Amino acid sequence: MRKLSKRIEFKIAADGSSASGKTTGGKLIAKKLNMKFLSSGTLYRFCALKTLENNNKYNVKFINKVANSITLKKLQNKELYSPEVARLSSIIAKKPYVRKALKSFQKNFIKNYKLVVVEGRDIGSKIMPNADLKLFFTCSTKEKAKRRLKEFKHLNKKITLKEVEKALILRDKEDT
Repeated sequence: MRKLSKRIEFKIAADGSSASGKTTGGKLIAKKLNMKFLSSGTLYRFCALKTLENNNKYNVKFINKVANSITLKKLQNKELYSPEVARLSSIIAKKPYVRKALKSFQKNFIKNYKLVVVEGRDIGSKIMPNADLKLFFTCSTKEKAKRRLKEFKHLNKKITLKEVEKALILRDKEDT
Protein backbone atom coordinates (compact mmCIF):
# COMPACT_ATOMS: atom_id res chain seq x y z
CA MET A 1 0.00 0.00 0.00
CA ARG A 2 1.27 3.47 -0.91
CA LYS A 3 1.82 6.05 1.87
CA LEU A 4 0.55 9.57 1.51
CA SER A 5 3.56 11.75 0.82
CA LYS A 6 1.90 15.09 1.55
CA ARG A 7 -0.17 16.35 4.42
CA ILE A 8 -3.76 17.00 3.52
CA GLU A 9 -4.46 20.70 2.99
CA PHE A 10 -7.75 22.53 2.76
CA LYS A 11 -8.14 26.30 2.83
CA ILE A 12 -11.43 28.13 3.31
CA ALA A 13 -11.79 31.88 2.71
CA ALA A 14 -14.74 33.58 4.43
CA ASP A 15 -15.43 37.05 3.05
CA GLY A 16 -18.14 39.68 3.54
CA SER A 17 -18.87 43.13 4.94
CA SER A 18 -18.54 44.18 8.59
CA ALA A 19 -20.84 42.34 11.02
CA SER A 20 -22.19 40.10 8.25
CA GLY A 21 -21.53 36.94 10.25
CA LYS A 22 -18.28 35.88 8.61
CA THR A 23 -16.43 35.54 11.93
CA THR A 24 -19.23 33.58 13.59
CA GLY A 25 -19.69 31.43 10.49
CA GLY A 26 -15.95 30.93 10.04
CA LYS A 27 -15.48 29.91 13.68
CA LEU A 28 -18.34 27.42 13.48
CA ILE A 29 -16.96 25.86 10.31
CA ALA A 30 -13.43 25.68 11.75
CA LYS A 31 -14.66 24.07 14.97
CA LYS A 32 -16.88 21.56 13.17
CA LEU A 33 -14.09 20.55 10.76
CA ASN A 34 -11.26 20.75 13.36
CA MET A 35 -9.46 23.49 11.42
CA LYS A 36 -7.43 26.48 12.59
CA PHE A 37 -9.29 29.81 12.44
CA LEU A 38 -7.99 33.32 11.86
CA SER A 39 -10.00 36.52 11.75
CA SER A 40 -8.07 39.12 9.76
CA GLY A 41 -10.15 41.83 11.41
CA THR A 42 -8.64 40.98 14.78
CA LEU A 43 -5.19 41.64 13.33
CA TYR A 44 -6.20 45.19 12.38
CA ARG A 45 -7.96 45.60 15.72
CA PHE A 46 -4.81 44.46 17.52
CA CYS A 47 -2.75 47.10 15.67
CA ALA A 48 -5.40 49.70 16.50
CA LEU A 49 -5.40 48.75 20.19
CA LYS A 50 -1.60 49.02 20.35
CA THR A 51 -1.81 52.36 18.54
CA LEU A 52 -4.29 53.66 21.12
CA GLU A 53 -1.97 52.45 23.88
CA ASN A 54 0.82 54.37 22.10
CA ASN A 55 -1.14 57.67 22.21
CA ASN A 56 -2.41 57.25 18.62
CA LYS A 57 1.13 57.36 17.23
CA TYR A 58 1.97 54.84 14.55
CA ASN A 59 4.32 54.52 11.61
CA VAL A 60 5.87 51.77 9.51
CA LYS A 61 8.42 50.77 12.17
CA PHE A 62 5.79 50.68 14.93
CA ILE A 63 3.29 48.66 12.88
CA ASN A 64 5.96 46.15 11.83
CA LYS A 65 6.96 45.72 15.48
CA VAL A 66 3.31 45.20 16.47
CA ALA A 67 2.70 42.77 13.59
CA ASN A 68 5.74 40.73 14.62
CA SER A 69 4.44 40.52 18.21
CA ILE A 70 1.03 39.06 17.30
CA THR A 71 0.12 35.64 18.62
CA LEU A 72 -3.21 33.83 18.39
CA LYS A 73 -3.57 34.15 22.17
CA LYS A 74 -3.16 37.95 22.03
CA LEU A 75 -5.96 38.09 19.44
CA GLN A 76 -8.46 36.88 22.06
CA ASN A 77 -8.37 40.17 24.01
CA LYS A 78 -11.93 41.48 24.57
CA GLU A 79 -10.72 45.08 24.27
CA LEU A 80 -10.24 44.45 20.55
CA TYR A 81 -14.01 44.81 20.16
CA SER A 82 -14.50 48.25 21.68
CA PRO A 83 -16.04 50.96 19.45
CA GLU A 84 -12.81 53.02 19.72
CA VAL A 85 -10.68 50.15 18.47
CA ALA A 86 -13.18 49.38 15.69
CA ARG A 87 -13.08 53.00 14.45
CA LEU A 88 -9.29 53.20 14.48
CA SER A 89 -8.82 49.76 12.89
CA SER A 90 -10.89 50.91 9.92
CA ILE A 91 -8.64 53.98 9.56
CA ILE A 92 -5.29 52.22 9.86
CA ALA A 93 -6.41 49.36 7.60
CA LYS A 94 -6.26 51.84 4.71
CA LYS A 95 -2.52 52.31 5.15
CA PRO A 96 -0.60 50.17 2.62
CA TYR A 97 2.23 49.45 5.07
CA VAL A 98 -0.27 48.16 7.66
CA ARG A 99 -1.89 45.88 5.08
CA LYS A 100 1.54 44.67 3.96
CA ALA A 101 2.68 43.84 7.51
CA LEU A 102 -0.53 41.99 8.32
CA LYS A 103 -0.61 40.22 4.95
CA SER A 104 2.71 38.64 5.88
CA PHE A 105 1.24 37.38 9.17
CA GLN A 106 -1.76 35.93 7.36
CA LYS A 107 0.34 34.26 4.66
CA ASN A 108 2.55 32.67 7.33
CA PHE A 109 -0.50 31.46 9.24
CA ILE A 110 -1.91 29.85 6.09
CA LYS A 111 1.47 28.28 5.33
CA ASN A 112 2.00 26.94 8.87
CA TYR A 113 -1.44 25.42 9.29
CA LYS A 114 -2.65 23.17 6.51
CA LEU A 115 -6.35 23.10 7.50
CA VAL A 116 -7.51 26.70 7.85
CA VAL A 117 -10.50 28.98 7.78
CA VAL A 118 -9.48 32.62 7.37
CA GLU A 119 -12.07 35.38 7.40
CA GLY A 120 -11.84 38.97 6.32
CA ARG A 121 -12.79 41.50 3.70
CA ASP A 122 -10.20 40.67 1.07
CA ILE A 123 -9.34 37.12 2.00
CA GLY A 124 -10.70 35.47 -1.14
CA SER A 125 -9.19 38.03 -3.51
CA LYS A 126 -5.87 39.11 -1.94
CA ILE A 127 -4.81 36.69 0.80
CA MET A 128 -6.10 33.30 -0.41
CA PRO A 129 -7.06 33.74 -4.06
CA ASN A 130 -6.58 29.99 -4.58
CA ALA A 131 -8.65 28.90 -1.57
CA ASP A 132 -10.29 25.51 -1.93
CA LEU A 133 -13.62 27.02 -0.86
CA LYS A 134 -14.66 30.69 -0.90
CA LEU A 135 -17.65 31.86 1.09
CA PHE A 136 -19.21 35.33 0.94
CA PHE A 137 -21.45 36.38 3.85
CA THR A 138 -24.19 38.97 3.43
CA CYS A 139 -26.66 40.42 5.88
CA SER A 140 -29.06 43.37 6.13
CA THR A 141 -27.76 46.51 7.83
CA LYS A 142 -30.46 46.25 10.50
CA GLU A 143 -29.44 42.67 11.35
CA LYS A 144 -25.74 43.59 11.34
CA ALA A 145 -26.46 46.47 13.74
CA LYS A 146 -28.39 44.18 16.10
CA ARG A 147 -25.53 41.67 16.08
CA ARG A 148 -22.88 44.33 16.73
CA LEU A 149 -24.97 45.99 19.47
CA LYS A 150 -25.15 42.64 21.25
CA GLU A 151 -21.33 42.47 21.15
CA PHE A 152 -21.03 45.97 22.59
CA LYS A 153 -23.51 45.26 25.38
CA HIS A 154 -21.50 42.15 26.26
CA LEU A 155 -18.53 44.51 26.70
CA ASN A 156 -20.68 46.90 28.78
CA LYS A 157 -20.38 49.64 26.15
CA LYS A 158 -23.16 52.21 26.10
CA ILE A 159 -24.30 52.75 22.52
CA THR A 160 -27.67 52.77 20.76
CA LEU A 161 -28.87 50.61 17.88
CA LYS A 162 -29.17 53.71 15.70
CA GLU A 163 -25.56 54.72 16.45
CA VAL A 164 -24.32 51.22 15.63
CA GLU A 165 -26.31 51.15 12.38
CA LYS A 166 -24.95 54.56 11.36
CA ALA A 167 -21.36 53.46 12.13
CA LEU A 168 -21.79 50.24 10.10
CA ILE A 169 -23.16 52.13 7.10
CA LEU A 170 -20.22 54.54 7.25
CA ARG A 171 -17.71 51.71 7.68
CA ASP A 172 -19.11 49.70 4.77
CA LYS A 173 -19.04 52.82 2.59
CA GLU A 174 -15.40 53.55 3.54
CA ASP A 175 -14.35 49.93 3.10
CA THR A 176 -16.00 49.65 -0.29
